[in-house]
Parts: sequence; C-alpha cells; structure tokens
Amino acid sequence: MAAGGSSKQQPPTAPAICLLFFPARIAYSTPFLVFAPAHFEGAFRRPGALSLTMEDFGGRLASVWSELRPTTRGLVERALQAPSVPPAPVRSPTAGNAPYDARADHELSRLLTALDERALEKDASLEAEKENQLLHIANTCAAVLQEKTRSAEVFTQLVRRADKQRDYARIDTLADALMGFAPSEICELARSQDVVVRALSSEALAQVPTSVL
Repeated sequence: MAAGGSSKQQPPTAPAICLLFFPARIAYSTPFLVFAPAHFEGAFRRPGALSLTMEDFGGRLASVWSELRPTTRGLVERALQAPSVPPAPVRSPTAGNAPYDARADHELSRLLTALDERALEKDASLEAEKENQLLHIANTCAAVLQEKTRSAEVFTQLVRRADKQRDYARIDTLADALMGFAPSEICELARSQDVVVRALSSEALAQVPTSVL
C-alpha cells in the first residue's frame, strides 16, 4: 500500500454450493448435481418464501404453484433447501418398490413446463438475479422429476429438455434411470417420434429379459 493511501476490501463473493438431491420415497436414487450460488440456499428456507418467489415470475407460474398439492410442493421445497452433502451410494433401479405417485409426476411435469416457458420469455421485467433463480428452480424441478418419474411422457419431456440444452451427461443419467421403468413404458418410448428417446428406449429394451416382455 502506498504511503498515506488507504485500502478498501472488496466484499467477498458468495461461494458456489453444489447441491445433491435425493428426494424421499423413490425407487432408485441417482445423484443429480445442481450448482447454485450460496445465497440461493438460504433464500428458500423462510416459510412461504417460494410462493412469494413464484409470484415474482408472473401470474401463470403463481397459479400453477398454488394448484400443487402440499406433498408435491414439499418435494421441490425440500430439494431447494437441501444442504451440500457427500455423494450417497447409487442404488440399483430394481432395488425396492417404493410407491409411485403418478399425480405428483403430472403436477411436477406441469410445473416444469411453466418454468421453462417463463424462462424463454425475453422481457425486461425480471432482474438478472431473478432470472438465475428461475433457472435454478426449473433445474431443481427437473432433478426431482428425474429421480422419481416412471412415466414415458415425463421421460420424453426430460430427454427433450436435456437435448435442447445439449446436456449429454444428463441424457446418460436418464438412460440409466430408464431401467427402473416398467417394460410397457419402455415399449411405448420405443415407438416415440423423438430420435433420442427412441434410441435410449431401444437400448434399454435390449437389456430386458424376453420373458418379461
């Protein structure tokens, strides 16, 4: 420091936190990484904070969020509040038969569609931090869906989303998760018009014993 001068300390930037989500009551658990600024983690810990955030994103998102059952909202809220944890052992897709909540699947799929559509809207109504929050919530919702879905329709939605984002690592993870689906769902996916979905499901079918088909 020069004589007579003064130094100013820059405020520290918030470190990035790597969030690993393992939603409860699922048939399999493949870690899904979502990176978020540290201040995001605390932003959703206050009661009702996520509902207020949804209102900032417009009436449609607030409406979709309000129509979710409390149990479905809880899946997203817990995932957003999850602290950083060490990786847990990956369970086999065939390990255990946890109850499958098809209604939650549908609700989360609808929420993800609304989040992605809002993210595509280019306007000046959202500040940069709010845009980042919106993307973080959307990615978290996709992570929860990826962990719990057994629906061919939702699987197609997630694959198309990852393909559009050129997130090939996520596509690989989705392919692994497909082995936890019922053969009837995989057969439906094998008839998909989407080339990527059809390729993944055909590969999965090749690993299913013929006696099961």
